[in-house]
Amino acid sequence: MNSIYERFLTAGQQRHRCPVCDRGFAEGTNEHQHFEAQVRQTLERVPTMRQVSDRQVEQLGQQLQRLRALREPASELARLQQGRRVSQATRCSCGLGI
Repeated sequence: MNSIYERFLTAGQQRHRCPVCDRGFAEGTNEHQHFEAQVRQTLERVPTMRQVSDRQVEQLGQQLQRLRALREPASELARLQQGRRVSQATRCSCGLGI
């Protein structure tokens, strides 16, 4: 990931243009320095952002495994509940439960 931002930085320095939108940096302004500062800040945050993302991927993978483990019991429960509804619908209305 760093290489993308490093390439942005290099391209901006060489061409004096934004490598994303291709807009030139105005002469006599600090646009180029501002661009470089923004890219450098992003470069510094990349390792932390990567760690956070990796942790989220791990947590979501574990959650997915738990959900997949529940698929069969949930299916069985739905089948049993459906069977119970059918048997209740066919009972006598006298209240004796037969």
